[in-house]
Amino acid sequence: MTSSEELIPAPSDDLRKRTLSGTAMIAAGQGVRIAVQFLSVVLIARLLAPEDIGLFAMVLPFANFVGLFQDLGLTQAITTASRLTRGQATVMFWLNLGVSGILALILAALAPVISAFYGRPELVGLTLGLAATFVLSGLFTVQIALLSRTLGYA
Repeated sequence: MTSSEELIPAPSDDLRKRTLSGTAMIAAGQGVRIAVQFLSVVLIARLLAPEDIGLFAMVLPFANFVGLFQDLGLTQAITTASRLTRGQATVMFWLNLGVSGILALILAALAPVISAFYGRPELVGLTLGLAATFVLSGLFTVQIALLSRTLGYA
C-alpha cells in the first residue's frame, strides 16, 4: 500500500472507552465554546456602539447564506465512510479549502452590493473581514471531521 492508500482508522476495538472519552471531550469543548461566545458577545457589546453592532447585523445574513454552501457534506462523508484513505482525505481537504476560498471571493464580491443596498459604505470592510473567515474555517473543517471519525479526542 502506498502512503496515499493508507487507511485512516475507524474507532478502535475499545469503542466504549473511546466513545465515553470522546463524548466527555466534546461536552467540555462545547462548554468552553459557549463560554467563549458568551464572553465575546458581552465584551463586544461593551466595546462597540449599538450602531456598530447594527452594521454587523446587516452583513451577517449574507455571510450566513453564503456559508450554507461551505461544507458540501464532506464532514458527514468523512465521519461515516466505511473506508477512507489518506489520499481521499487530502483531496477532501483541498476541495473544501477551494470551495471555502471561492465562497470567500463571492462574499467579497458582494461587499459593494451589500454596501449599496444599505447605503452604508463602511459595510465593505466589514464584509471583506467576514469573507476572510471562510478561508480560515476551510482550513480546519476536514481535520475536525477526521478527529470525529477516529474519536481522536482522547
